[in-house]
Amino acid sequence: MTQYRYATGQNFADEDTDSTLCTHIVRAWNRATPEAREMAFDLMQIAARSDFTIIDEDEVSDDEV
Repeated sequence: MTQYRYATGQNFADEDTDSTLCTHIVRAWNRATPEAREMAFDLMQIAARSDFTIIDEDEVSDDEV
């Protein structure tokens, strides 16, 4: 069945969305420049202080970073 799904391009249901999303974030982090990682880290710290809310990079002021 797995070979059939690969051959026909059918998508598999993601059984662990959080793990998959974390993997995407880690891979993006690893591809980033050190400067980009520093900027992202600053934004993640702000989100962590706010109960892990979303990061709206357009609304973050230089005072918050």
